[in-house]
Amino acid sequence: MQQRTTRVNASEETIKIGPLGIRFLLTGDDSNGSVSVFEIFVPVGQKLAAPAHKNDAYEEILYGLDGVLTWTVDGSPIEVGPGAGAVHPQRSGAPLR
Repeated sequence: MQQRTTRVNASEETIKIGPLGIRFLLTGDDSNGSVSVFEIFVPVGQKLAAPAHKNDAYEEILYGLDGVLTWTVDGSPIEVGPGAGAVHPQRSGAPLR
């Protein structure tokens, strides 16, 4: 039987895209391809540089810590602020922006 190793914030990799900061806490390599966990820091008035996309391989879970980000799902705005969460299901036909 293979022994499992518990890793906390194994990656701690930060990527800067202009004023945005993305800090990966866990990547697919850390979880045998099952999950990645990251924080996105978006300064007031900035937009995410991510294009509209679908999640064919995993669910995307958003959780607000501070401020409010508005996500557009299938043309409808969804605001995620402190303590709020949203789930964009796997293989959803609705693009997430």
